[in-house]
Amino acid sequence: MNTLSFKDISLDQNSLFLDYLYDYPKVAGFFAVDRGDTSVVQGLLKRLSGRPLDRSRLADVLLRQNRAFGGAPAVLASIEKLRHPSTAAVVTGQQMGLFGGPMLTLLKAIATVLWCNEFKKQWPAHEFVPVFWLELEDHDFQEVSSVRILTQDNQLKKISYGPADPDNRPRTPIGNLVLENSITAAMEEMRTQLGRTDFSEELFHELRSAYRPGRTMGEGFARWLARLLGGYGLVLMDPSDPEFKVMAAPLFRMEIEDPQTTNRLLAEQSAAITARGYTPQLDGKPTNLFLRKSRGDRLPYEEPGMEKFRLTPEHAAAHRAALLDRVAAAPESFIPNVALRPIVQDHLLPTFAYVAGPSEIAYWAQLKPLYGHFGVIQPMVLPRPFATLVEKKIAKILDRNGLLLPDLLNRPNTLVDELVLRQGGRSILSAFERWAETNRKNLDELGSVVGAVDASLRGAVETAGSKIDQAISVLRDKTLAAEKRNSEQLVGQIQRAVDHLCPAGSFQERKLASLYFLNKYNWNFVEFLFRRVSITAIGHQVIAVEM
Repeated sequence: MNTLSFKDISLDQNSLFLDYLYDYPKVAGFFAVDRGDTSVVQGLLKRLSGRPLDRSRLADVLLRQNRAFGGAPAVLASIEKLRHPSTAAVVTGQQMGLFGGPMLTLLKAIATVLWCNEFKKQWPAHEFVPVFWLELEDHDFQEVSSVRILTQDNQLKKISYGPADPDNRPRTPIGNLVLENSITAAMEEMRTQLGRTDFSEELFHELRSAYRPGRTMGEGFARWLARLLGGYGLVLMDPSDPEFKVMAAPLFRMEIEDPQTTNRLLAEQSAAITARGYTPQLDGKPTNLFLRKSRGDRLPYEEPGMEKFRLTPEHAAAHRAALLDRVAAAPESFIPNVALRPIVQDHLLPTFAYVAGPSEIAYWAQLKPLYGHFGVIQPMVLPRPFATLVEKKIAKILDRNGLLLPDLLNRPNTLVDELVLRQGGRSILSAFERWAETNRKNLDELGSVVGAVDASLRGAVETAGSKIDQAISVLRDKTLAAEKRNSEQLVGQIQRAVDHLCPAGSFQERKLASLYFLNKYNWNFVEFLFRRVSITAIGHQVIAVEM
């Protein structure tokens, strides 16, 4: 394994994330806990141990949920540890993705387990429990309704699930969307496109068991994640549970009573981030709560006709008493938005560390004052592992053509042209470049001669030169197209490497489904990742798949 610096990769990365990785002092003031300061980290552990928290209630709800998800004995044992004040949680979360979603979901979940093991070595008097926060209350169906795989013919393909019921599709939150019979067709298409291996039958038997018609999308995702990682003690947490909403009710009351303070604190922190040259990830909202509609409701809503509505300050002010009554009677009606969600998470859990992706790290920088306002302990923020998996057949293509992963990540759209131009020892590109240099010199010389006769004719020389350049450019493109036709095998190989390592022009982990690898390498693939992924590597890991 080797690790690439994100500074050497041209794919879009926010500058605050880069400084967080490589120049932390620049952004340290935006975070409550410096992960490199042992005394501060130890202080966080001490504060969590002494924090008032109904741990028995927390554990009881998690036990109920994880038993329903098919939680393994290791998961139930992890939950029991949460009853003790010396136990802390290492948390991550992710939007649920179809059939487990892209690789990054699996990487984040694995990282929570690995960090728990690492922290246990550092602080043996404490226990650390990995928790995956199931983001089931979102409303963007399009983001979670498809996943990309590589087919048995090495073609990048998107597999989608589309409910037939038009009222079911936009229903919010999407975790409650009931799976229709068409989910079976999507699984069958997935199996057909991936191709049959020695492991396919068992893999898809388990997948069908999780994503069974009549279950919700959230339950299917949770059951699949439990199947993959339950043996490692990963605890799944569904925050939409009415019992958790009761526990979060004090935060909902605070936001309803005083939304202006939350909005002001977020705006001030965003302004401070902007002043340092960064772009805030979160836009300030007048309120940070959504409200589910219920039959007979008389409160006004921002988006009539939907099941989930953002409260406006006017609604909160005009109906504050009714909303507070609703919090007391039915707290499950309320859903925190992206700014308030981490606060609720760490109010419910004894969170020691949160494993975050680039955008999450950037928006966590905006939340520090909100934690103080709500009286919640802000955890340490850790970068998730970033990795590209290189299979043997793709490694051979790279080696044969003298390529490295940055070549694909930095110029996937021009790489084929470059390689074709140098194919077979022919220096086509150099020839055109030499011609362009010679032509420029000749035009300059001609311009001087013509200009000496009549200065106004210099423009005519430039015009002629532009026409010549355009004609040569067309000739160059035609030559390249002809060379591509002559190099069909090379073009196919390089495109295959790009589709595997930089699918759809993005990082592999963000686009390619973990199911692609599971179908080829069986459940052992998860154990392989546990052995090969580093949680301390700063950068993007390149991991050779040796199975």
